[in-house]
Amino acid sequence: MQPKEISGYRVVRRLGAGGMGEVFLVEHPRLPRQDALKLLGPQLGDDPSFATRFLREADILAGLRHPNIVTIHDRGEYEGRLWLAMEYVEGEDAAQYLRTRGPLPPAMVADVIEQVGSALDWAWSERRLTHRDVKPGNILLAPVRPGRPVGVKLADFGIAKASDEASSLTATGVAVGTMAYLAPEVIEGNPLDNRADEYSLACAAFELLTGTPPYGPGSPSSVLMAHLQAPVPDPAARVAGIPPGLARVFERALAKQPRDRFPDNAALARAFRAALTAPSSAPAPTPHVGAGPTVIRPTPPPTPPSAYTHAAPPVPAQGLAGTPVPASTAVGGVGAGTAPARNGRVWALAALVAVLVIALLVVGYLAFGRGGDSASADPTGTPVPSGTTAPAETSAQATSAAPTGASETASAPTVPGTDAYGFVGSPARCAGGETLQLALLTSKANGGGSRVVICGSAGEFTYRGAQISGDNSGITLTATGNGAGVFRAVNRDAKGKDKDDTIYTVSSGGLVITRGDGRAVSSEPARSVWTR
Repeated sequence: MQPKEISGYRVVRRLGAGGMGEVFLVEHPRLPRQDALKLLGPQLGDDPSFATRFLREADILAGLRHPNIVTIHDRGEYEGRLWLAMEYVEGEDAAQYLRTRGPLPPAMVADVIEQVGSALDWAWSERRLTHRDVKPGNILLAPVRPGRPVGVKLADFGIAKASDEASSLTATGVAVGTMAYLAPEVIEGNPLDNRADEYSLACAAFELLTGTPPYGPGSPSSVLMAHLQAPVPDPAARVAGIPPGLARVFERALAKQPRDRFPDNAALARAFRAALTAPSSAPAPTPHVGAGPTVIRPTPPPTPPSAYTHAAPPVPAQGLAGTPVPASTAVGGVGAGTAPARNGRVWALAALVAVLVIALLVVGYLAFGRGGDSASADPTGTPVPSGTTAPAETSAQATSAAPTGASETASAPTVPGTDAYGFVGSPARCAGGETLQLALLTSKANGGGSRVVICGSAGEFTYRGAQISGDNSGITLTATGNGAGVFRAVNRDAKGKDKDDTIYTVSSGGLVITRGDGRAVSSEPARSVWTR
């Protein structure tokens, strides 16, 4: 039950809740001012070492005064639970903006980078403080006023660090909710400086620009491995119309080694802003035939299931001053003398394919009765679709040369308008660190329909849905699955009446909406569905 008063602060309403606790809009007990009060969960207050660190961090943060940092006003304890009173920022966080309205315009992303970057640079230069949890959910956006840049505030400065130390999943303070934005040096437990926050800010900016973080979705281990090893993806490969010069900006800001990044966030902001107006001077990177990771293209994209293979193809090798290196040098490293070696590899590959084809023919002959009827003509045993004629040699060669490609294609979302996270530009979309389990497009008898996704993370499911028509507003609920492809989410009645709860049941057949007492609200058959 929502408290009416917390340590003298009168509770106006609850603003939100998360893994650390709840946030309330409160009236100051003595001043004519409204604050945001974060009431931490009881499990955090039970840890004496965490309480000590929390209070110490709060004292440090209370002294931070910067126009783009949320100000801490007070802290204390209420019924065994720690709390922080802070500046109330009217508006929404960037994660909520992304869920309800889709990717931000590039110029607005530039405003976010400049203001958040200013806060991070000031904290490092003045106090040697790092945030360590820069993500869209901690970036607060004030209501946009015509003709003026969006006002931005950075929240939870340093508090997330204390939380990770007390209740992390690993010894390095890695929390599931922040895996999509972690710098490699944070993952490896190396010393940190301002460039770790720069990396996280670049990850957040990438997501605000494209709708998805640079790495993911996938298991926690695959996302962490992508941060450590995967090439930096090109945002223009995710969303059409993004200035091509931003690829170089993200390539530097997301470099694996801190020394290869921008010296500070101000330099990142300047480079990002300049890339919005700079003409394209370098050709787009071209994927190598038969190698390299899958590119995520505009809707609907052929997206792989793994976070590591989610990255864009490697860019051509660069010489000094960004000059492209000739192809013979970049690949072979010895100039024109590499041609005979390449020809030798081609002949060797052709011989290997020929041997595989012959072997498959022999296996087919032995397996299907040494020359039986024409039904065994395909040595792979793969049926040829009706009305399609495919030469046996071509079919066998394609099957033997790329068996894994078929598996990746089958597991990519096939519903129109989706990518690996769900519906592009819609609230029906998984967040960073979540894995898309189901994507559903429904239809209604009177027109319209719904977009629905089921997202999974650490064995738990989340329902996200939105109407096809209307204001593109959506709903996010905790969901449960029965193991047979049926998911159920409940939106509790605001007055606590169970009979008026709204229940969403999702399956490959469609979406059924009922009340808590069984009353039917809506039944929307599936127009298109994909399940993992």
